Amino acid sequence: MDALITARKPFIETESYLGPDRRSPDRPSPERLRGGEQSVEVPNALRAQVEDRPDLAPSPDAIEVARISLERIKITNVARRICVIAKVLRKNRKDAAFMAAKAKPELGAINKSLAVIRRALAVTEMDHMYPFCDYVEQVTEPMLRSAPKLDAKSLALLEQTALALRVAIDVDEETANAAFGLSKEVAKIV
Repeated sequence: MDALITARKPFIETESYLGPDRRSPDRPSPERLRGGEQSVEVPNALRAQVEDRPDLAPSPDAIEVARISLERIKITNVARRICVIAKVLRKNRKDAAFMAAKAKPELGAINKSLAVIRRALAVTEMDHMYPFCDYVEQVTEPMLRSAPKLDAKSLALLEQTALALRVAIDVDEETANAAFGLSKEVAKIV
């Protein structure tokens, strides 16, 4: 009985999955190796009752806090994925076969991921992130039209804007807005 109460798996959320973290504790994930917080303890009615700890019980507030935490994890994971795509495209830009096969689908995946982030932002009150999403999209759209022929400048700009999006998640609104302004100025130079 004790194992049922205390061994409940924390929840994780990715672009396409919400639920218990089923990854093996013996095999660390890349997120665990980086030390990132990737899971959330969700309210547990059974544990709250058995341990006589009402703070662990489901309540509208506890559920909302867990939901917001899960959405933040999703935003972080999806932004990380966008950064990886940008980096892979930049590193492989001279490989014509790779670019012919992957450039357009990967740029499309970035736009779909941005839509996922925007939906998650509505829950998290991280409104300062919308301009970063817009900026990545503004860089991606012309690249989609010219794919698979992508120039080094566009790919560098995509990688920089994706990184700005990723970093903005971890900072407050004022710092994020300052970073956004700096990112726009860097884009003018590059």
